[in-house]
Amino acid sequence: MAKKIISATKKGHDGFIPKIYAYANAPTVAPRVDELYKADKWVWFGKRNLWPEQMNDLATNNAILGRCFSLLAVLIAGKGVKFYDKKGDVIEEASNVFDSWMEDTTQEDFLYATAYDIAFLNGKAWVPRRSATNDIVKVDHLDVMRLRSEPLDKDGNVPGYWWSASWQNHRRDDRFAPVALPKFKVNGTDKRSVMYTKPYAPGQDVYAKPWWTGCVKAAEVWNMIDWYDQSEIDNGFTPTVHLHTYTNKPEDQLREYDKRVQMAYTGTKGRAVFHTYGTPTEGKPEITIVAKGNSAGTLAEIASRCERTIAKAYGMPLPLIGLDFSTGMDGAGAALEQATAQLMKMLVLPKQQLITKDLVKLMNAAGLTDVWEARIEQVELQDDGLDSRSLGAAYLAAVTKDEHRVDVLGMKELGGEEGGKFLNDQAANKPKE
Repeated sequence: MAKKIISATKKGHDGFIPKIYAYANAPTVAPRVDELYKADKWVWFGKRNLWPEQMNDLATNNAILGRCFSLLAVLIAGKGVKFYDKKGDVIEEASNVFDSWMEDTTQEDFLYATAYDIAFLNGKAWVPRRSATNDIVKVDHLDVMRLRSEPLDKDGNVPGYWWSASWQNHRRDDRFAPVALPKFKVNGTDKRSVMYTKPYAPGQDVYAKPWWTGCVKAAEVWNMIDWYDQSEIDNGFTPTVHLHTYTNKPEDQLREYDKRVQMAYTGTKGRAVFHTYGTPTEGKPEITIVAKGNSAGTLAEIASRCERTIAKAYGMPLPLIGLDFSTGMDGAGAALEQATAQLMKMLVLPKQQLITKDLVKLMNAAGLTDVWEARIEQVELQDDGLDSRSLGAAYLAAVTKDEHRVDVLGMKELGGEEGGKFLNDQAANKPKE
């Protein structure tokens, strides 16, 4: 936001003219990443060095954002990896080597854990381990949320990393003391090292910046609505009945009297009445009714807007997370198919490359120089027998050619075997022979 000052002048603008002299920082939810804390050997991730942990808490309490994480992780992990040479032929030996690296886990669990880190923080971390002969014998997944980077060296590269099981407690408990880990090198000799990978983003030299940070405020608002609703239920909502009683009890007994009356009208879900009391001579009290401005309908509308903001910022089609179920032959089915195809090509595939490129690099480092490419087998989001095109073909197959052509399409009759074949081919989107 631009700030302005007013300076005196002899002519125009009633003797004053505005001048722009500075810009104020715009509000942002992006993590602050800097090296102001020289006492530490790692770059802080956020103002308190806990931004990833804060975002994890946010998603844990937000059904929509958490659902986006888990769904995208499933899509990125896919159904397994295959390795190919330059000619496109499958290299079975590479698949066997990859399986041998999964000493303490399975390929499926390894890929899902990696995919979840990418869906969450847009980056991943592995720990390749070498034997005494420098052969890669094992590859472990490393929780990227708890990884911190060393400052850039004079060449602008990250020389190494630090990892702690709890950055929140690492200063007060030696069990969480950060551990230094070197950066992975293809021709390196480190027994264990970190292979951290992230996509390019301007100004992000050491940490990945999630693409979904624009929905953080919407997620926070959504979470607050849930807490507000719970508070309302716990307190029995705002009492709608006012009960005024008359009593001549002495002042030292009034507190106990009020408590007993309220208990008489309090159930397991909270109070049913708002109680006041006075003497018979005081008469009836004057009550001012204040209308509620936090109706359930208003909050539900805000929550709905937040849900759609989160899904759109994340890039997730609404029907896949249960926000829109319009499908079938009304045209929405085709729109869903198109949105799903865009999700796979524009979001899932680029994120999978963070995995496949590093797998190729590890295979080459292990001596399998014929490995040129790795591909993750995609998960099918739709049943081929239930898409809108197949449903259309099934409908045409259920009616005669003349019924559909004349009664539905308003066209001339097209009799014979050729006409029926033409209609079915059109429904299946096949060219006419």
